[in-house]
Amino acid sequence: MQCLWPTEVNCMDIGLFFCRGHGPDGRTIDVDALAQKFAKDGQVSVHEHVCLTEAQRELLGKVERGEIDGVVLATCSPGHYGNSLHRIILQRLRAVGMNRNRIGFANLREQVVGPHRDDPEGAMRKARLLVQVALERVRLSHPMDSTEIAPRRVVLVVGATTGGILAAHRLVTKGYKVHLIDERPREAALKRVHVEDLPIAALDDDPRMTFHFGHSLTDANGWAGDFAVEVSNSDGKRWLNVGAVVVAVREQDDPALAQRIHELLLVELGMDGTLRPLNSTTLFTETREPGVFLVREDDVDETTRLRTAAMRADSAVTALSMLLDRNEVFHDIAITEVNPDLCGACGTCVKTCAFHAASIDAKRDVATVDTRRCKACGNCVTACPAAARDLVTYPHHYLLRAIETLSQYPSNGDPKVLCLLCDSCGYPAADDAGTKGLQYPASVLPLNICCGGRMDTQYLLYAFKQGFDGIFVGRCHDDHCRNIVGNTDMDRRMDLFRASLRARRINPERVRIWGLSPNEGEQYAEQVNDFCAYLREQRGGD
Repeated sequence: MQCLWPTEVNCMDIGLFFCRGHGPDGRTIDVDALAQKFAKDGQVSVHEHVCLTEAQRELLGKVERGEIDGVVLATCSPGHYGNSLHRIILQRLRAVGMNRNRIGFANLREQVVGPHRDDPEGAMRKARLLVQVALERVRLSHPMDSTEIAPRRVVLVVGATTGGILAAHRLVTKGYKVHLIDERPREAALKRVHVEDLPIAALDDDPRMTFHFGHSLTDANGWAGDFAVEVSNSDGKRWLNVGAVVVAVREQDDPALAQRIHELLLVELGMDGTLRPLNSTTLFTETREPGVFLVREDDVDETTRLRTAAMRADSAVTALSMLLDRNEVFHDIAITEVNPDLCGACGTCVKTCAFHAASIDAKRDVATVDTRRCKACGNCVTACPAAARDLVTYPHHYLLRAIETLSQYPSNGDPKVLCLLCDSCGYPAADDAGTKGLQYPASVLPLNICCGGRMDTQYLLYAFKQGFDGIFVGRCHDDHCRNIVGNTDMDRRMDLFRASLRARRINPERVRIWGLSPNEGEQYAEQVNDFCAYLREQRGGD
């Protein structure tokens, strides 16, 4: 990495692209007036829809011509640029040379317009601060390193289900080499499917196909295009190098297997314990982990099961082919970085990391990061006693500046609440509340963090110092954290922190921690409204 630690870049040319196109938004915030407030901060453009051709051509053209070094998209949630077809915009931006860490988001639709339609003045004040935070995110995050690889045309299919077998057949037909693993012996596995309707014999005789019955998935690392997966049976273990993974298991029959896939492949779990796709409408076979695909199987009659399995297998293979048929796949190295001048090689990070990405270099006497295993959750950053680690994607300096900026909201009587929301569940739940038009005070101010594990107690103390009345932490439910232990490690730290608050004569109930799932917008709105009511009652009581 090139910069330890990040410093602000004031001379950067930033393009700010504002979007008017969210239905009745103009009655909540005046987007043109908002954009005008940032005329001195960069090259400002206002469009009806940033996602449409004219706006994208302008944006991409400015990047290609070198007119801007960073961009702020003042439109809808960053989630739309990760879990929907809007992600193509980011792919196009990065293809013309825009660094991932130079792209910022000001979520005006879900976090401002949706929940504050009845308070246009408050909405406008909040919108201005969110755009300012996005600018600071771009200025304070140094460029992220990247790498490029030639994707392997080898695929691992997990599960000898109807969908798994159909996906395997389609893949070998397209020329891919396929490994299919199933924990059960061959006879037991195939007894659960209608073999007469499936191309088992063709797969048995295809040299590109290898079945691994009686094998379990026990470890994995890497990224889309180049995964290393460990499979094992009673005879031992072996590593397979594959470009992509298709998960085709019946998680309702084996919840433990679904949990292991969640932990090893980072496929998120829904509240019902089933594996969750990236988007159940348009990207129902893709997951948040690039290169890992889902072919789910429902409890329906056999005819419907075969039809839906074939449809999902086709979709997964199509999406997978778009990845593995490329000549090169680019990866941003989103990891934690270590400052060797501060690191004392104590090994705390090694004990903390759930992904085995941290180790100690005995010769250099310093901690190191395995880029193929690190998931940039930030748990090790929070745990490091020497403050020798930082996150490339959410650097420490940025988070402090963002808290300081959001604290400038003039609440006009409503309690001022900082909402620290994790990427996987907390922030999507807040988005869901806004999408559903659920109302809460505009003085509830969101700050996106990668994971509950990145929740450093110094951020809470700094927020109180900056004048926040309360802090709401929205994190994943127990056993549903994308980063496995981020939420439970955070809870342990928060229990200790409450004693520290009491010592400072701060009521620990001014911090509320709540488990959320992405579709629990009602829970989010209910809890922040209840929290604001509590803070109003307690004013002057600390």
